[in-house]
Amino acid sequence: MTAESSPGPTNALLEALRREIVRFRLSFSPIEAIVSAVFTIQNYLVRSGSLESMRSSKLIALVTASVLAAALAGCTPTVNIEAAPLANDPGCAEIIVRLPETIGESQKRVTNAQSTAAWGNPAAVLLRCGLEPVEASALTCVTAGDIDWLVDDSAKPMYRFITFGTKPATEVVVDSEQMAGVTALESLAGAVQNVAASKRCTP
Repeated sequence: MTAESSPGPTNALLEALRREIVRFRLSFSPIEAIVSAVFTIQNYLVRSGSLESMRSSKLIALVTASVLAAALAGCTPTVNIEAAPLANDPGCAEIIVRLPETIGESQKRVTNAQSTAAWGNPAAVLLRCGLEPVEASALTCVTAGDIDWLVDDSAKPMYRFITFGTKPATEVVVDSEQMAGVTALESLAGAVQNVAASKRCTP
């Protein structure tokens, strides 16, 4: 007679991890939540009698890494950005859904306003879509990623770039002490080009 194999602990472990991640996100003390998560999962493994097998399969290391990853994500504060006047324009949605997760070594972060994005901690790149279109300006115009940008360097080392001839316009602010402007603009070009320009400011 063949004994039925008992279900492995994986599903229950994942559910425990999910609960602890939720607990972490609601916690006012990230360190306490991380410690609680690790001990909760370890206690579960001890009770289930599967601690040794879990260690041998390196699942504890995977679980701990997952908890710490969630913790690091949760510890990064939301970036406060004021939404642009035309933030609800459909063209902005086309840009936002195509933005890269990283620019250089800077990771994308959560922002608190529609049609905005940020990368880096502290923020090295800020993006807002939904500005009024610009078709004439005394500002210097440069081309990066086949997109024309007006350059406002009045607040150095923070450089402000605005798309020329697009409706709506997109604004990118780059901290040049953390990242080169051309790096940011070329990384964002694939998304920003989804709102076509009606005219160019460079030959």
